[in-house]
Amino acid sequence: MPRHAHPIDPEFGQHLLRDATVQEIQLELFRRSVAAELHVDEFIGVLLANRNLWHGAVIDRLGVNEGGFWLQPSSMIKLRDIDGNFWNADTLYVLCDSRAAADELVAKLPMERFGCLAKVEDDQRIIRRALGGGKEGPVIVSFWWD
Repeated sequence: MPRHAHPIDPEFGQHLLRDATVQEIQLELFRRSVAAELHVDEFIGVLLANRNLWHGAVIDRLGVNEGGFWLQPSSMIKLRDIDGNFWNADTLYVLCDSRAAADELVAKLPMERFGCLAKVEDDQRIIRRALGGGKEGPVIVSFWWD
């Protein structure tokens, strides 16, 4: 689906959940994640001000890949904590068109201010595998909070 088909509303956060885009819901989950006390609204503001640099963002906490089990260690930590209205996720993954776009986005988000570590994954074999296929070129930036 084209990016413009579901834009992020300029009044993000000011309308009903049922009217929110999937991307807006992810940003709200990010607001409620482990980064909640670390200038997360400012971080979201920088993301939205630089929407031309990225296609999508999701907040998650991946399980540890070990032993071939379908439920990996810590993979359901969000499920464990959801009853307490907490989205226990520590990494924001952002899909960018290119390494240059990813580097520009990271440069606009001072990590020391936001208390996170950024990593750009640009190995196309890894990216295509993680995305389940796709075109050559995109990269994923991960922002991790401890």
